[in-house]
Amino acid sequence: MSLTVNNNSYLGKDGMPQELKMYIFSFLKSLLDLFSASQVSGEFFALTNDQPLWSRIMTEIGIKSIPGEPISEMKARIKKIHETARHFFEPSDSIISKSFTIENTKEALRRINEIKIRDTLTVWQKIYDQAILRGSTLPPKPTFDELRKSTDKNAIKKAFADWIDANKDKINLDSLSLSNENLYYLPKPLFELPNLRKLNLSSNKLRYIPKIRNLTLLRELNLDSNKLESFPREVCGLEKLRYLKLSNNSLNLGNNRPAAISEEEIRELESFRLETLILSNNNLTDIPEEIYHLKRLWSLNLYNNKLSSISENIRNLKNLCHLNLSNNEFASISKEIGSIKGLEGLYFSSNKLTSISEDIRKLKWLKELDLSDNKLTAIPEAMCDLEQLVVLDLHNNKLKYIPAMIGERLKKLIRLDLKSNCISYYPKSLDLLKEAKIKRDDTVFTRFYRSIFN
Repeated sequence: MSLTVNNNSYLGKDGMPQELKMYIFSFLKSLLDLFSASQVSGEFFALTNDQPLWSRIMTEIGIKSIPGEPISEMKARIKKIHETARHFFEPSDSIISKSFTIENTKEALRRINEIKIRDTLTVWQKIYDQAILRGSTLPPKPTFDELRKSTDKNAIKKAFADWIDANKDKINLDSLSLSNENLYYLPKPLFELPNLRKLNLSSNKLRYIPKIRNLTLLRELNLDSNKLESFPREVCGLEKLRYLKLSNNSLNLGNNRPAAISEEEIRELESFRLETLILSNNNLTDIPEEIYHLKRLWSLNLYNNKLSSISENIRNLKNLCHLNLSNNEFASISKEIGSIKGLEGLYFSSNKLTSISEDIRKLKWLKELDLSDNKLTAIPEAMCDLEQLVVLDLHNNKLKYIPAMIGERLKKLIRLDLKSNCISYYPKSLDLLKEAKIKRDDTVFTRFYRSIFN
């Protein structure tokens, strides 16, 4: 039988070609086999919708079934175990790589519960110890050694929640460090501390952040050195948050693009009052779309990523004053930079820059410009329009000359670094920079010295 498929031969909603169906049926010894296949298929359909069966599967796995619970919800609860496992375990872990069987699900649930018990008790003890150090008057210390012997996750969670509820007004904590505790999981009662303003969760194993809206006074959140793969939109509900660190995670473009941002999420991002965002040392090849909606952002640090271009959406960040793009893969400073009119500090060191857009002259308020360690052979005269410049670092490029207008126009310079270039002649106009510390090869001219530049 020919397997050539005719485009007009599709039957049914599954889109399987008629010829292919006939080819499959040709392997049956008789039509009786086809009849029995239909019967088996019907029986399997009945099994997948058998409530007593799914209740038994739930019991076997170790999940408490609820009388009258719809089968769809039972299936969802079982599926959630494997989704949760992906937050806790490496992709190479056998729990992730094994088939979705009852035994594997049972093992995943056991290990997840162990982690939740361990991390809940770790967080609880850290809160207690740091509260006591800050002078809080609390009941006797919980018996953490005994609690660690428990395998009842729900009992531990309830005990911690009850303790927080009973003592949260006595816990004198405005700052809490949970750094370097090997945490995979953050228990909900952690987010019920009413006075917390600074939370350090750096150097853990966190792959996701739960909703933490109840920390209404939180201003600083450190999530450095975790395993986050996308920008945690959950933090946008923190009305007081001004400072967010996300360095040394596993952020990358692929994980920041799959889901479109809804209109509701855009409104939430735009109302978010975050001022400082640090995304250094990640794998970003593009700036996550969420960032362009943070209209209150004042400082953005993208040091040491894999960026080579900037979207025109950067113009949305009208309040941005400091932008660090050092240690990336830019070959040029594109015109989009000129749209950030209020920029005061721009840092492009250690890229692959060979050119600078004339639009840089639009940065009228720029005070610090770092273009060191690049491949620039010339400086555009447009840069001489940056009359507010105080610091200009051009060291370690391939510059052959310096525009004379630098000395004539950039009168506020107090630091000019020209070392490690190919400049054979320095214009006399540099003498006009009466208050500048000028570094050039083999010589340092200092007319005005300020210790902050030592």
